[in-house]
Amino acid sequence: MNLRTTGLAIACVLVALVAAPDAGRSTTPAQAMTEPPHVPFAIRTAEIAAAVALRATPHPNPPPQGGRETPRNSKTETQRAMATRVMAAPAAAPGSITIPVPLYKQTMNLDCETASLEMALAYRGHWYSQAYLFSLEHADTRPAIKNADGSIRQWGNPFTNFVGNVHGAEHLATGYGIYYPPILWIARGLGDPGATGGTGYSASTIYAALASGHPVQVWVEYQWVRPATGVWKAWDNTKVHYSLHEHTVVLSGLSGTQVRVNDPWPGVQYWIDKSTFERSWADFFNMAIIY
Repeated sequence: MNLRTTGLAIACVLVALVAAPDAGRSTTPAQAMTEPPHVPFAIRTAEIAAAVALRATPHPNPPPQGGRETPRNSKTETQRAMATRVMAAPAAAPGSITIPVPLYKQTMNLDCETASLEMALAYRGHWYSQAYLFSLEHADTRPAIKNADGSIRQWGNPFTNFVGNVHGAEHLATGYGIYYPPILWIARGLGDPGATGGTGYSASTIYAALASGHPVQVWVEYQWVRPATGVWKAWDNTKVHYSLHEHTVVLSGLSGTQVRVNDPWPGVQYWIDKSTFERSWADFFNMAIIY
């Protein structure tokens, strides 16, 4: 096999790994009937490039003692957070399934992805500070370049780094967030080697994972609003689909019509209709990590 053939073979394997996330967890024939959404070629290209880069990077090691945390009293923290909730939470339907994922509030303005990762790892018995986890995301703090209409022309690549200032604001384009590849890389290195992630997941695959006891981190929009979305070009010329309400939460329960949400901002747990979740999730092409 010559070098060109070898390169094509490697590329095909990477495409298969990234383009078919539903293969990461077992599915039933009924679940397989649900068609996942179409994911643009530019996103698949970005995922493949990120996968190549991360495969060449050693997984993070557990930090020195300063980066670890002692197990938290999740019941106490949940009660404290629920006392300050700002969203109405409809009661779960009878027969619902819940997963005892700790509820943690994000400690920085835009580190919802890190706080969601913290919750998922804690559920698996691994406690790390948000500060340590965020340090592994290698923030690219270069400012965004905007068009005359206020949309973003160029910024960082969230498939490889946290984009912007974590203490900034999305609506001002001073800070943004990070997409699944680096978060998955951190999760696998710090306690959940079986975690899977990608875009293009079917809703039925996510619900089956929840029913099997797997928390799921999903990329949605803050408070489930649906603002205008757009595309910017990263410094490395990657096309980045974005929403300036980008947010992540952890799904921790399931009923016939709803999912339970561990929301790191403002640190609340509530139930929401599946239809509301799916509409917001679709704006990020069904991006998720199954823990």
